[in-house]
Amino acid sequence: MSTPPRVVGMSVACVDEILVVPHMPESDGTIRVSQFARQGGGIAATAMVAASRLGCRPSLIGAVGADPIGEEVLAGLRAEKVDVSRVRIDPDGRTNFSVILVEERTGKRSIIYWPGRVEPFSLVEDDFDLIRSARGLLLDGHAIDPQIEGARAARAAGVPVMLDGTRAYPGIDRLIPSIDILVATRAFVADYAPDADLEEGLRKFRAMGPGEVVATAGEDGCWLLEERGLWHQPAFRVHVVDTTGAGDVFHGAYIAARAQEMGPREACRFAAAAAAIKCTGLGGRQAIPTRAQLQAFLARA
Repeated sequence: MSTPPRVVGMSVACVDEILVVPHMPESDGTIRVSQFARQGGGIAATAMVAASRLGCRPSLIGAVGADPIGEEVLAGLRAEKVDVSRVRIDPDGRTNFSVILVEERTGKRSIIYWPGRVEPFSLVEDDFDLIRSARGLLLDGHAIDPQIEGARAARAAGVPVMLDGTRAYPGIDRLIPSIDILVATRAFVADYAPDADLEEGLRKFRAMGPGEVVATAGEDGCWLLEERGLWHQPAFRVHVVDTTGAGDVFHGAYIAARAQEMGPREACRFAAAAAAIKCTGLGGRQAIPTRAQLQAFLARA
């Protein structure tokens, strides 16, 4: 494509402090940190950073507080060429902040977060214009009413709507019927269909509205539901430093792939590779690949 396609994400953004520790701390214990990093975070925000590095023109719709963390969030996104013109700044708000403990040996992590305090917002006509101009809209179920409004506007304009099914935010059942692409964790699927196997769970979601459904499972790879059954994309094997943000990067890479006219299978492979490469660096954004780096990785795989 001569002009990179626009994709839009809608959710909260934050700052992450990442601490690498030999093991998770015990109560009343003391533990030494071996590595430390501070980066921007947030589900859709990190996904939009991934989309930017992978060849799209991303925008974020959301809100931050008028505080130093909010300023840091916006500066980090601008540096990654993410359009933040539709991010509201709440003059009395406080921006979301997280501390992430990463286990040195495994790269697995625990998250301690403060949700901040930012006033809810409603979409205005400029937001709808941005959504209608996009090749994909990524939602996560946070701030449910604006996301439902955005999904309906996108669908009316023929813009594919994708849901990051990681957390069952209150009211997300009202959003799912307005979704075209569901990329959910295997745990999210099991929560909705506890007595069904994975394929039955994904078919249940497809009956609710999304025509394209994918389940992710970290080191076990991902599964795409096709008419004849499940198609499996194995995870790529890399040296794992930190899994923080791997799901966010998968979602950003997937919507970037679909916006660049890749099919679902190719999008799964593209996203799985991007998420794997991300795990080779500390934090959610440090090791997100560029399009050229990802293509070189896939050529060697």
